[in-house]
Amino acid sequence: GAKHAAGATAADGGLLKEVIKPRSALPPLLSPLSERRPERVHWVGAAFGVTQSLYNFWTRAGYQPVYLRQTTSDVTGEHSAIVIRALAREDNDDEDADGPQTAPEWLQAFSADFRQRFTSLLGGPFRNMPPGLPPPLLAPPG
Repeated sequence: GAKHAAGATAADGGLLKEVIKPRSALPPLLSPLSERRPERVHWVGAAFGVTQSLYNFWTRAGYQPVYLRQTTSDVTGEHSAIVIRALAREDNDDEDADGPQTAPEWLQAFSADFRQRFTSLLGGPFRNMPPGLPPPLLAPPG
């Protein structure tokens, strides 16, 4: 807008008179991962064409469904699913590390929302699912 144009024509010449030159002592744009501390990861997820055996595999590993595509894949004929698992928090001393982990509130909310949406769509886009698949998808995590 007008502010940018004014900067280009400022009394000292602004951008029109700026001299472009290399700067020194800049940090590198890229650095080897071995020189960085690992980033804190809060969750991991997986996406797959949902079948009973794959769904069972992921839920036994502690993953919860948060999305199921309403149309099937043209290639596999399966609905694509996304499942998420929260990772343990190292900074929480209150939890017993060996005891059962409760999913954080945000994941419980996503999972509950998924089950509600899935239920409302069972008579529509999901009506042709194999009959054994919806009950596990509707079961609360745990």
